[in-house]
Amino acid sequence: MPGDRATPPGERALAQAYGVSSGAVLLRHSLQRGLCVIPSSANAQRLRENRLALKFELSEADMRRLD
Repeated sequence: MPGDRATPPGERALAQAYGVSSGAVLLRHSLQRGLCVIPSSANAQRLRENRLALKFELSEADMRRLD
């Protein structure tokens, strides 16, 4: 996944487990915490990846892992 070399291993592992980008995992984490998130990108692929954050939910354990 793009940019994963700079992604911490824990985030990378969660992204692989959920089959999404690490960015989608972090967006989902913020949404589940009740934060207002306004992702933006000029890159069409990243826009598609960002939308994936709406199609899955992180488990409570995974939420704690990212806190």
